[in-house]
Amino acid sequence: MNNSTSPALPVSGLFILPGVTLMNARQSFCDGVARRDMLKIGAAGAFGFTVGLPQMLASQAHAASGSSPSDKSLIIVFLQGGLSTIDTWDMKPDAPAEFRGEFNPISTNVPGTQLCEHLPRLATQTDKFALVRSFGHRDSGHGPADHYMLTGYLPRAGFNGGLKPNNQQPAHGAVISRQLGPRGSVPPYVCLPKMHNSAGSAYLGSSAAPF
Repeated sequence: MNNSTSPALPVSGLFILPGVTLMNARQSFCDGVARRDMLKIGAAGAFGFTVGLPQMLASQAHAASGSSPSDKSLIIVFLQGGLSTIDTWDMKPDAPAEFRGEFNPISTNVPGTQLCEHLPRLATQTDKFALVRSFGHRDSGHGPADHYMLTGYLPRAGFNGGLKPNNQQPAHGAVISRQLGPRGSVPPYVCLPKMHNSAGSAYLGSSAAPF
């Protein structure tokens, strides 16, 4: 690894939800936040994106003005494996040597946030993305961990990670597909280049399965 090139990452799934509008001013509660907005905000949080008070207030402002933001799609790049977090995003420089990474942290353009010394360009763009460092699990197997990441649920007894799909619970994309449905001729939930084992719809049925 060096400062000028990025390492190749194993992209095992690209999840595209073409019709997802993250904030919308229609069908509101009395506070101006739409019911579907809450569903979509929750799904986005499960995928690792964060929506806070500024975004909620922006939705209320759109509701008050009568305008509606343009439609947006949600794209999830799922990396099955890749770089260790203690060597990239969560250096833990004050931890004992057996727990922290071997590289040095560098400051970013976000005060108090540090990244690996080999990510200098990302360090200048840290205000453009969100890091979630509070998430983890205790299963060293990729199959159960993938299921947890893509559904929000730990697998129960009898889980078979080799099945496709192996879902005991529907993937986030399947939930959004079921709740929002297609818009025009574009499928509401697409997986590229192939369907991930844990990207299925489970009990929601084939109508919510990915294209």
